[in-house]
Amino acid sequence: AESSTVDAEPELNEERNHALNKLGSLKQQANKDLASAIEHNIDSMEDQSEKLFAELTNKRSELTTTIRDSAELNLDRVRQALAAATAAIQAAREKHME
Repeated sequence: AESSTVDAEPELNEERNHALNKLGSLKQQANKDLASAIEHNIDSMEDQSEKLFAELTNKRSELTTTIRDSAELNLDRVRQALAAATAAIQAAREKHME
């Protein structure tokens, strides 16, 4: 049997180099694809974050307006109750003075 090494066989050496080049090319493409996918997902997450922050800001504004309106309504009710009580006290005084 004839003994030979891979280096002694030009065709095998050429195939090995071609396979290594192809492997390097595939690895480089995989790294580019991975970097692109990461970048895309980061962009998507940033967009989603901005959207959610805008929604939160709008909701906070709506709730603040609702609370403010409710507080104003209740303050008006307290004022009306105080005015009614003051009027009732005044009427009772006038009636008692007679």
